Amino acid sequence: MKQKLKCTCRACGEDFEIEADYLIPGIEGHMNLAEGQVIIADPTRTNRLCDVCVLASLGYIADIEASLEEALE
Repeated sequence: MKQKLKCTCRACGEDFEIEADYLIPGIEGHMNLAEGQVIIADPTRTNRLCDVCVLASLGYIADIEASLEEALE
């Protein structure tokens, strides 16, 4: 059963929820088991990026990387 953790995006300030199989203070990550993937989230870390801001950040990084590659050519 998935547990939900309420978070606030540190970039845009929107409230959102993440789902995890386990909420364990100080531990965060994914484990791949024969039964499937297990998600562990740190409940003390609620200041995260929402999905929209993560995608925007990745797009920004990709744009910078493309600019750097172009400059080095």
